[in-house]
Amino acid sequence: MSDPDNTPPPFDEARLTRIKAIKADAAAMRRLQSEYDEAHPQPNNDAPAKCVWCEARGDDTPLYRCSDATCPALPSCRDCTLSAHNSLPYHRQQKWTTDAWKKTTLFDMGHILRKRHADDSPCPNLGELRMVRFFGGGLPAEVRVQDCMCPDQQDEEEWGDEEEGDLSLELVLEQYVEDSESDSWTDSDREWDESDD
Repeated sequence: MSDPDNTPPPFDEARLTRIKAIKADAAAMRRLQSEYDEAHPQPNNDAPAKCVWCEARGDDTPLYRCSDATCPALPSCRDCTLSAHNSLPYHRQQKWTTDAWKKTTLFDMGHILRKRHADDSPCPNLGELRMVRFFGGGLPAEVRVQDCMCPDQQDEEEWGDEEEGDLSLELVLEQYVEDSESDSWTDSDREWDESDD
């Protein structure tokens, strides 16, 4: 089930910074979830009111929520969902339809995993968009990836060289999987299937 317009939104560094600050503070996340639950004491299948991050209304904007155990189940607009999951491409998503939450994926929403610099700043020199299929969180996933192409951010030990193949993609995904708190990622689960799509 794809969004009709699954083109990725322009990267919004300010939105990502705001969401990261709240998500980094576990107490703030619990407070936000608690405030939302108190303000919306509704059954799980009632229409959500608005995005909790930017307050976009559900009437005009489709709303989503993450069903991964490490995220609160708060309704978010597409842009905020993509920003909040910038480095979590394997999290499972749900989209609000007219009367229920339906499964969708970040891939269907237009997510792109963009490699950032070591200091977490956005890369101004991203490579070509590539498609990758892999297992994350115990489930198969498809991801659009753009590697950082800045020469000062790459060294042979970390990135490998052309003769050994492109190691950057594997390292990027390993980094994000290790950060995900997922214990189901093992060497036998990996399937690096890069396609030319």
